Amino acid sequence: QMKRPMSPHLTIYKPQLTSMLSITHRATGAALTGGMYLFAMHALVVPAFGWDFTAAINVIKGWELPWAAIVSAKWLLAWPVAYHTLNGFRHMAWDLGYGFNIS
Repeated sequence: QMKRPMSPHLTIYKPQLTSMLSITHRATGAALTGGMYLFAMHALVVPAFGWDFTAAINVIKGWELPWAAIVSAKWLLAWPVAYHTLNGFRHMAWDLGYGFNIS
C-alpha cells in the first residue's frame, strides 16, 4: 500500500473567505437548530413542574447581573441569528448568479 495522502485533504488547501463563511453558516445553523430544540423541550417540560417563563425571568432578574453581562448575553443570542440570516441572503444571491464578475 502506498503512503499517499487522501485527496483532497484539508492540509493542502489554504483557507478561503468563502469556505470559512460556509463553515460558519453551517455551524450557526446547527447551533440555532439545537437551541430551538432545547427551547421547545423546555417549553413542553417545564410547565409540568409548575414553572412558567415569568418565573424563569424572575430568577434571572434575581441574579442582578451587571449591565455589560446582560448586553453580552443578548449579543451572543442575536449574533448567530443575524449572521445566519444575512449569510443566507448572500447564498441565495450567489445561487441566482449575482455577485460574480466574469471578465
